[in-house]
Amino acid sequence: MAHTALLSIGEALRLDDGDLSALLGSGLLELEKIRKEPETRASRERLIRIRCVVEIYRYLMKQNDRDPLECSRVLRSRRDGAPFYNQSALTHMKTGLRELVESCKYFTSTTPTPRKRLAAGTFSVNGRT
Repeated sequence: MAHTALLSIGEALRLDDGDLSALLGSGLLELEKIRKEPETRASRERLIRIRCVVEIYRYLMKQNDRDPLECSRVLRSRRDGAPFYNQSALTHMKTGLRELVESCKYFTSTTPTPRKRLAAGTFSVNGRT
């Protein structure tokens, strides 16, 4: 379910395969495996990555009148100051897990972490379900 959500968000934001694989922290071959079998069990790190992308997407959709193209533009626009330092949010998010979590904190003021029941795809944000 988590992989399916990420693939749907990637399509809505018009992210290319390189962007998606970087956000997942994997290579292009792994991304193709996920496309063929989206119900594949995800690691804890991957669940955190996906949750960050989902939360950022929810926030941007709310702020931009549910317009995915405007959300895409916001992610691709250069931003000054911490944590982006004159690069786009998308570029920063693709750097690594720490940067993805920083971006999530910047946009949503929360730090998502998966709960113990990883297989079920349930998550908790700051201790709340």
